[in-house]
Amino acid sequence: MFTMDNNEFGLKHYPSEASHQFRTDGRVMPYEEFMQADIGGRVETYELGDHSIAAQSVSPAELKLIVNDLHAPTLVRFQFSSVCPHWDNARHGKGPSYVMLLSVAGLEGRKPAYLPFNTDGRSWWLDVPRHELGCPGQKVRVNAVTEFNNKDARGLSYETWENKTAYSCKFSWVASWELV
Repeated sequence: MFTMDNNEFGLKHYPSEASHQFRTDGRVMPYEEFMQADIGGRVETYELGDHSIAAQSVSPAELKLIVNDLHAPTLVRFQFSSVCPHWDNARHGKGPSYVMLLSVAGLEGRKPAYLPFNTDGRSWWLDVPRHELGCPGQKVRVNAVTEFNNKDARGLSYETWENKTAYSCKFSWVASWELV
């Protein structure tokens, strides 16, 4: 079973013969570029295979996010995708996808929240105002809701999550960034 596309595979394994890269863009990546990939700290990820998420699709790619960056866009887009475009987690994976939430510390680090991602079933994305991520020294995390009201949460709808009242739940971490 394939768990990543050729471009992503090529970032982890450099073939002895350049013609064996089989990249989707037809480009041959020079060895120097291969050696420099991911220098400077990449977002921390956890057990992406359990969620059928492609590691190279997790964005922002940098480990450290600058909260008070006056030159950066005011919104930060968090996004990730399944291991390949035709992947159906219910058919090929461990079952329907979990509800994915972004855990932020909120304005001035004093208003924690779990923000639900938008999804089409293959990609997840969420735009968050930079100043609502939290304060330097805190973390932002993607969490999968793995248990909801003492039941496996695979297939839980975002509508059910949004309209919950009394509930219990468990999370697993998917990705994590440090705020600086």
